[in-house]
Amino acid sequence: ALGECAEYLEIPETILKQYVDDSYPDCAVVHKLIHCAMVNLCAWNDTTGIKEHVMESFFAPHPNDTCFLKVTQNCIQESLLPLSQEAHNSRAYAVFKCYLRHYGDLVHEAKFVPNEHLEFDQLIQDCFTLANIPRDELVQYSRGNIIDGASFPRGFLIGCVRLGYYSLQTGVNLGTFYAQFGNREILSQQTRECCERSVREHCDEDHATRLYHIFRNCLVHIVPTLGLVQKYAKSLVGEVC
Repeated sequence: ALGECAEYLEIPETILKQYVDDSYPDCAVVHKLIHCAMVNLCAWNDTTGIKEHVMESFFAPHPNDTCFLKVTQNCIQESLLPLSQEAHNSRAYAVFKCYLRHYGDLVHEAKFVPNEHLEFDQLIQDCFTLANIPRDELVQYSRGNIIDGASFPRGFLIGCVRLGYYSLQTGVNLGTFYAQFGNREILSQQTRECCERSVREHCDEDHATRLYHIFRNCLVHIVPTLGLVQKYAKSLVGEVC
């Protein structure tokens, strides 16, 4: 994201490297660069500010540091106080520097980037198409009758594989579900144990069936999948009685 934004802002690679080596100095062009990168990674919104559940995935706390979260939050609160609500570049930069100083080490390997609402609409459309969901089933979806739909398990698998929530090799990835939706219950021990139990109980089933039971037993109340599907189905078939 940083390299892409450097191209947008016509920052040469040598200058970008210097900014990184100097721990992102406090100047206008670096403010723009950091703001751009955080927006690209879906970690920042100019209206609502930082998306903590996304931002934290790009930093690794030190094992013995038990105060990193509170110190980071205090830093953000103090750093944003003198800044105008319209100073989007400076506000994003200030938050980034607080994470850099107090949360942990910046993680450089590729990370999951959450999808925005328009991308979800396109994804759901693709899943409906690839799963060959008939119109009468879409009508039921628009009424909220989704989870028992005959085509739902296959469509859900397609969506989860495409988004990185599920792999045929490694199974369900709760980390990407959390990065997308930000509900900490997704990462709870209870949810993990529920998923493991569902996998054991349906280990001889195909992946679509296995994932369906994981969703139904463990995730249905903590991720907004059904609401998103119903909303898009309504846009396709309209309001029906």
